[in-house]
Amino acid sequence: MPIVRYQPTMQGEGLSQQASLLVSILLHYPELASVRFGPVDGQILFSFMLKEVCQEAELEAFRRDLRQHLEAFMEITGRKAKVCKVRKVQHDRHTLIEVIRDVATLSQQELSLLLNLVRSRFASQLMVEGGDLWSEEDATAQEELIDEMLEDVRILARRRELVGYRDDGRVMVFNRHSVEARKN
Repeated sequence: MPIVRYQPTMQGEGLSQQASLLVSILLHYPELASVRFGPVDGQILFSFMLKEVCQEAELEAFRRDLRQHLEAFMEITGRKAKVCKVRKVQHDRHTLIEVIRDVATLSQQELSLLLNLVRSRFASQLMVEGGDLWSEEDATAQEELIDEMLEDVRILARRRELVGYRDDGRVMVFNRHSVEARKN
């Protein structure tokens, strides 16, 4: 798979930086069902779709593992997470697991840690679109790119609420406010 190239842009083009970040994350991590960037609260929401109902005990074990791993990661990196929430949304026989983090302290390395924990805990239940399409060299380059884009998005003054999701092999990104304005 070709690497998504990224060129830093002017502050007024922050929307394209944010969109590029969401696209890159969704392309690199096929386990993610969607990603939502909330500019008002500075949070990013990662959604994972499970093929079956997730029991509360299993979700609580995942929360505990994530908290322990995140605390250790933050200790090593010398940072402190402002927000780390895990919640589930039940849809008939499927479960949506949502992990919410603050953009200010999120890094690509932490994102990789999160994805590894999700894979480990929910391996057979996790809905994955596509597969591992990256060579090791491309994956490393893509991870560096995601880290750079996270840094750029952190310093942007102008942010929009964007939602990125998968749809039949494609990655779609929408400005949530534009969609809501059209509905009214």
